[in-house]
Amino acid sequence: MVTGEGKSKSKLDAKQLRFLSKAFLYPDENFLKDLKEIAGKNSTWTEILTEFQSLPLEELQAEYTALFISGYPHTPCPPHESVYLEQMAAGLTNEILLEIYASWGFSVDLVLADHVSTELEFLAFLLTASRVEGLSKTAKQGAELFLRNHLLRWAPRFASDLAREANLRIYRLLANSLSNMLESVV
Repeated sequence: MVTGEGKSKSKLDAKQLRFLSKAFLYPDENFLKDLKEIAGKNSTWTEILTEFQSLPLEELQAEYTALFISGYPHTPCPPHESVYLEQMAAGLTNEILLEIYASWGFSVDLVLADHVSTELEFLAFLLTASRVEGLSKTAKQGAELFLRNHLLRWAPRFASDLAREANLRIYRLLANSLSNMLESVV
């Protein structure tokens, strides 16, 4: 069952999704600061934060690029739904996702529509909306449909690929976190 933050039966919560969403973005100068801000005092993410802090930014960027952008001879873990489901970048999946996002007033760049980070952030948005009177039922249903029709169809394979292909422990930790989160809702 998918429910919003603060509910005792919650398998997912918006803060967890936002943290993972940010962690799957390209690491830049503000990356760690943003992750710490999202984490707050939550000790759940201590290991991930400690691991990120222990690595030079250039090493994180090199690993991110090799895993998610332009690995040679192929990119081992493209973080895009359309690549996993359609074997092409920016496929029909992007168009479908852009329509879903627009129906909720959530806008993103076409290239990022099916990125794992965007999908996690959108799911966090829906979980947050599920706590708003008048939107609760619709947002909960939207979150369940989005999870079933999108993330659960490709992200488990993405997490498995990432766990297998990552050279840096931090990306294996992220793969396990994503995998555990998705397994908690099936």
